[in-house]
Amino acid sequence: MTTLVIVILVGWFFVVPAKIERRLHGIVQSKLGLESSCESVSLRWNGFVVEGFSIGGAADPLSMQLDRVGVLGSLFGLASDPRGSVEHVEVSGVRVSLQAHRLSELFPEEAEPAGAAADPPPASRSQLPRIDVYDGTVAVLDAEGPLMSASGTISVADGILRLTAAGVSLGSEGSDRLEIRTGSVALPLERPIAVSEVEADGLRLFVGEHRETIARLRTIRAGLPMSSAEPEPEEENPDATPAWMQRLADGGSVHLTDSQALRGESQLLHGVGLDITRRGGTLEVKIQGTAEDGEVQADLELEPAAVRGRGSVTLVGVPFALLVPVLPDLPWWQPEMATVDGELSLRAASPAEVELEGRVAIRNVGIQDARVSPRPVAGLGLEAQGQARWRPDDRLLTIEEATLVSAGASVRIQGELQRLSPNYRIDLRANMPSTACDEAMAAIPRDLMAELSGFAWDGRIGGRARVQVDSTALQDTELEIRVANGCRFVTVPPPADLRRFRGPFVHRVREPDESVFEMTAGPGSSNWTSVHAISPFLVQAVVGHEDAGFFRHDGFSVGSMREALIRNLEEGRFVRGASTITMQLAKNLFLHREKTLARKVHEVILTWWLESALDKSEILELYLNIIEYGPSIYGITHAADHYFGRPASELSAAEAAYLACLLPNPKGYYTSYERGSLTRAMRNRTERFLRHLQSRNRIDEVALQEGLAQLESFTFYRPGGSVARRVLNGRAGDLPFASGRVGDGWLDMDGNPISDGEDEFDPGEASDNDDSDSHSDDLR
Repeated sequence: MTTLVIVILVGWFFVVPAKIERRLHGIVQSKLGLESSCESVSLRWNGFVVEGFSIGGAADPLSMQLDRVGVLGSLFGLASDPRGSVEHVEVSGVRVSLQAHRLSELFPEEAEPAGAAADPPPASRSQLPRIDVYDGTVAVLDAEGPLMSASGTISVADGILRLTAAGVSLGSEGSDRLEIRTGSVALPLERPIAVSEVEADGLRLFVGEHRETIARLRTIRAGLPMSSAEPEPEEENPDATPAWMQRLADGGSVHLTDSQALRGESQLLHGVGLDITRRGGTLEVKIQGTAEDGEVQADLELEPAAVRGRGSVTLVGVPFALLVPVLPDLPWWQPEMATVDGELSLRAASPAEVELEGRVAIRNVGIQDARVSPRPVAGLGLEAQGQARWRPDDRLLTIEEATLVSAGASVRIQGELQRLSPNYRIDLRANMPSTACDEAMAAIPRDLMAELSGFAWDGRIGGRARVQVDSTALQDTELEIRVANGCRFVTVPPPADLRRFRGPFVHRVREPDESVFEMTAGPGSSNWTSVHAISPFLVQAVVGHEDAGFFRHDGFSVGSMREALIRNLEEGRFVRGASTITMQLAKNLFLHREKTLARKVHEVILTWWLESALDKSEILELYLNIIEYGPSIYGITHAADHYFGRPASELSAAEAAYLACLLPNPKGYYTSYERGSLTRAMRNRTERFLRHLQSRNRIDEVALQEGLAQLESFTFYRPGGSVARRVLNGRAGDLPFASGRVGDGWLDMDGNPISDGEDEFDPGEASDNDDSDSHSDDLR
């Protein structure tokens, strides 16, 4: 009898606890691949208690400390098969640290070995034992550091997992973050797991200056191994409920009370109530909140799969910063100072169509970005109102009428936008009624105008535009712009004063390496050649290469804009601009090299000013005498002497064609001069261009043949070398400013106008890429 008692006691105090401990360690190792330890395991008549249970360590993606774990159930069953014998689990003093960016180490994407036990079927999940976790804290980290912390309790009963939080913080200081005073989440433990109920009180949303939290969560999600069991309804069936919406169970709901949104110490919205309920494929959304001087209300029924909805949204004096998290990720400046008013109504006239009508006004918004302007652009305002129809089946938005108003200018827009991935179609028409010029220009923010804000106009301006784009037929793209320009410049700021170019002036250029090149140019200087004295071959070549419609347009070429639009859409990025000669002159005379939106605005206004103040021959003369033809080679006088040892008046057709072909990238195309002969790519390019000039009657057949012959033995001048005298055969088309027929544009060999806009030279691709001549065209 004594022996039996001793055996029972040994088993009770040593064998069974050790077996339970080994079993616990084995479960942790098999499920998580982590080591575990515990201070003690003690038995009770109806279970056991584990003290000081630890999982993982600081070097592991998951570490967990549990002060006390009490397990109720059949004692001997617990020793042999804990999962099937547990009736109730109580845990207290839980501290969890999770490195979310290393979750894939816990759940690697590996095929289960043959014979591996499958997950329990859904029915067994509702039979899980009761689990209660008290005094729990969780810290989630990523590669950037702490991301989330939470404290509260967890309970599992009747197949429902309920998380009750006494405090949750997501995000970090200075970024967008979320805090919840109290809240609870209920998740039925079925496959796929979906939230059935979310309740939160005292939620505080901090709208930070950066969207770091959202970006960090996306990074974590992208690193998670995807479950092959999860469906992808968007790809299999466009009408199926989206996967993100399935995270909320059918009939499930989200309720937030006494919530607020803040930016720093500023309260954007308070007393917010939010109710979201999912009913099948529909989300019922109700929002109500109060701003300092306004409110926000929404009552919507949304069908995300069909991109359809009905209901209304009202915004009155809402801080713009509140909308920043759901707007395009732009560098908004002091968004808490801007406000939004608006009303939007959605009416589902039929399942196939939704009618939209509304108005939105944004006031005092600002942007700060070095790509826009060196300084913040503040005080922006825009009001839009109109009606539209949305056909979700066709993904077609029809804008029946919309009016955009900024300052004193308004534009009416009509048309259609359609996106049937991966294709799209755009057909938009815009009309600006006759408007006082000063009011129209006031729509451009003063911060963008900067030193050009001293311009003033009188008269009126109006116009219309239309663009049609079909991604399946980009070459059929149409672009039409018509402007009724009755504006007259009445005040010009000092930086744009043209009087300094009437005589010698210092032309200063800041190179890409920040060095500064200076030369004296202008009439009367040694670096100046009158446009009437420049070889007509050179004038024809430069205009034919850079801006075929120069003598017909008013500084802006719609044809070039269309071609640039097509090319950029085909490439899916910006690869070609649409600068005219006048626009290039404006950049060379007045502007720095930085590529900003403000610089583009200045370029447009200065181009307008140049075309108003100078005639075409003056613009062309300035342009040819200051533009770059190579490293520190500016102006045609220097270029003709440097490359060929001749005055600009004696340039041949081949030499003129070569110089014109340099202009898109004069430093990159300098290779030919350095090696002393044309590279194969530059020779082919120049030959194609000569043939193009003749096909457009800019040079005659004799000049073409002589030019092609010269290319066979094309040479460059070297300092100290001799230059043979020669007689140029052939001729170039008459120059319109010399003939007095500027309005006719170029004249061909018979004195007839040459049509423009369709004859711009397309350099094509270089025939070889063994030298720098294979560079792409400059983004002019």
